[in-house]
Amino acid sequence: MLTTTLLVAISFYDFLRHRIPNKFLLLLLCSILASGEIAVRPRYAVIVLLTGLLGYWKFGLGAGDVKLLFLIALFLTPANLENSYWFYFSIIGFGLISLTWLASHSFKGNIALAPAICGAALCISWIRHI
Repeated sequence: MLTTTLLVAISFYDFLRHRIPNKFLLLLLCSILASGEIAVRPRYAVIVLLTGLLGYWKFGLGAGDVKLLFLIALFLTPANLENSYWFYFSIIGFGLISLTWLASHSFKGNIALAPAICGAALCISWIRHI
């Protein structure tokens, strides 16, 4: 429950301020570890981290987004739901990009990705517990 609350809080904070504080990420890590419901996936997480770092260096992806993706890939994405995670991430991300374009009629500027990152994690969590 605390992990869910933190994912929602991180999403709102990033949406409003376009930042993901390290304090939130540390709280999320502690919450995940305390919950006991973790699926440690180091190989998958390293691939996500390297891809995220490439996005950071070449395309302006935020450092907080990269760290958040790494945490979710390492602990919250079960092996059988990877494709579902990226599907939901794409759907929510497309919605965020559309909202950004509708608000400013431009793709320039910051797009808060934490709602897509966290929203996809919440979607697969919901699927897993059905």
